[in-house]
Amino acid sequence: MSEEMPHSDAGEAGVQAERRSLTGEWTLWLLLLIPVLYVLSIGPVAWMIVHWHGAVPDRVTKAVDFVYTPVGWLHDSTPLKKPLEQYVDLWIGNGVRSGTR
Repeated sequence: MSEEMPHSDAGEAGVQAERRSLTGEWTLWLLLLIPVLYVLSIGPVAWMIVHWHGAVPDRVTKAVDFVYTPVGWLHDSTPLKKPLEQYVDLWIGNGVRSGTR
């Protein structure tokens, strides 16, 4: 026969508090990480659009334009214009973007 371990409410409460703390930390990290990854994803997407030009259907290009409208706003309306351009240039190559040189 097995004996049950003594039940400790204080120990269980501590475990639950630790789980809540870990959940809160993960939530915070995700809330910070997702927007950063979204903005950084413009590089690979720009590469695909430039290098697969003609192979990408218009509806996909329109969807990309819609999805990245907030990044366009960041580019046009904030001091992030130059850093965003430099980042995209890392992906698509210098001088490929029209109207920047």
